[in-house]
Amino acid sequence: MIPYLQINDPEKRARLEAYLQDCYDDPRFYIEEHLKIRTVNKRIAPLKLNEAQQGLFALVDQQERAEKPVRVIGVKPRKVGLSTGIQSILFQAAATHPLTKGLTVAHDLDSSEEMFQMAGLFYDELPDPLKPMKRYSNRKELVFENPDDRTRKNPPGLRSQLRVATAGDPELGRSKDIHLLHRSEMGYWPKHDASLLSVLNSVPDLPDTMIFQEGTPCGWGSPFHKDYLAARDGKSAYLPYFMAWHEFKSYRMPLSVSAEKFEDSLTDEERDIQKAYSLTPEQLNWRRWAIENKCGRDPEKFRQEYPANDTECWLLSGRPRFDRKKLQQMALAAVEPRFHGYLTPTGQNILNVKPEGNDQGYVRMWKLPDLRRRYALGCDVAEGLEKGDFSCGHVYDWETMELCAEWHGHIDPDLFADELAKLGYLYGRALIGVEDNNHGGTTNRALLRRLNYPNLFYRQALDDRGARKTQKLGWRTEVATRPIMIDDLAALVRDGFICPSKQIIEEMMSFVVKPDGKAEAEESCFDDRVIASAIALQIRNTSGLSRFLPSLRRVQT
Repeated sequence: MIPYLQINDPEKRARLEAYLQDCYDDPRFYIEEHLKIRTVNKRIAPLKLNEAQQGLFALVDQQERAEKPVRVIGVKPRKVGLSTGIQSILFQAAATHPLTKGLTVAHDLDSSEEMFQMAGLFYDELPDPLKPMKRYSNRKELVFENPDDRTRKNPPGLRSQLRVATAGDPELGRSKDIHLLHRSEMGYWPKHDASLLSVLNSVPDLPDTMIFQEGTPCGWGSPFHKDYLAARDGKSAYLPYFMAWHEFKSYRMPLSVSAEKFEDSLTDEERDIQKAYSLTPEQLNWRRWAIENKCGRDPEKFRQEYPANDTECWLLSGRPRFDRKKLQQMALAAVEPRFHGYLTPTGQNILNVKPEGNDQGYVRMWKLPDLRRRYALGCDVAEGLEKGDFSCGHVYDWETMELCAEWHGHIDPDLFADELAKLGYLYGRALIGVEDNNHGGTTNRALLRRLNYPNLFYRQALDDRGARKTQKLGWRTEVATRPIMIDDLAALVRDGFICPSKQIIEEMMSFVVKPDGKAEAEESCFDDRVIASAIALQIRNTSGLSRFLPSLRRVQT
């Protein structure tokens, strides 16, 4: 592999062999001891892993110890060195292991060339005993192989290679074997689906392979956004990587005024951020400077380029329907549920259920039932297909409209009725209001006829002749009612309500007003949690009218 065979002294040769084995087995040791980079102040310096790169290595180590293929997808602030860390891992693997092929795909030509220059510098600055034989190096490929045609068979060298390419080519990985893949700035890839399919299917699903996907966040609902959320929610083989800007030690700036004067100058937003992330004045001072000098005085651009959490940073293509600043404040206060799992009946009676904890469960509870209080349970019903929309039910406190619990998952509409009944009974026979459109009718009938649930919502409607008001089972979302339910929910957000669910907040963030004026989920995003919450608010606001209008006739569907 490396020309230590030329050393005649057995003791020196043994020491070098042991040292080279350390470099082979311990990527972190090899990288920090021998790889060099260009610094921002125009110097060549050793690559010492920073906070971002150390976090990356921790995820790699976790999967390698489990003998799994390394799969990481990362959202990052600008200029934290994540790409450099990935490139160092790929270089170490290709420069020390035989028959290893690495590919880096960047979003544009300049970036791909910069990646290749980085690999070239790694090689040029290696000590001679560590340099593998190099057959050739051009603008796109670095090949570790014996350059001599006459002696290449013995020794052949590593026969490994590192290539770079630019996204947009649908044949990127076609008919090629790739062991190490780095997909850079995923949010800006053109022809994403075609390029992705080509290159990902070239990487075998083996423990010694690696795929890294990274980028700064761009569009909400983009393929990169959905891939990251799938990893974060445990629905893919990838481990999610996120680094907030304030975790990076370089992002702080000394104060030019006294600490007391600076504290007095803080806005309410800055105080909220300071409290949520325990920021120092120096970090807040850098944030002010970066917004002014790096982000065109636009805090939204700062959140994209230098995210503080993995929710606020994704930009929308439409106009947000809900107050984004309020949602950001709510996101700071979001917490994990006290319970996550299933509701399992203890016998034949659905009235008695036992919560069983399970991270894959459909039920989340932030506030446990209090039988002295009343609750509203709003429900949005889907068809139940595994790849389709979700069915969702939200339990809200009747008086405070504080979110207490959620059911969310894929299930047949008639079976969804059983889940809602269990949740409703648990919360003191909560008033259940199911959207009666489409598959909701099936759920409503099952609640009424099969389960005989005692507290169902009835809406006012005209009878078939349009002459008399009746009450019909369930909530009906129509042209007339939909704007009202969304407007009322928007007012609740604006006025402030307690919603500890990060997932609901994310759906509200991706709920936008389209050019035609209709408010709906951003393309490729879901809105079942938004609709369920809006229904809960409506049934709470409009229920009980029959007590004041006794002439209403109830129609059971």
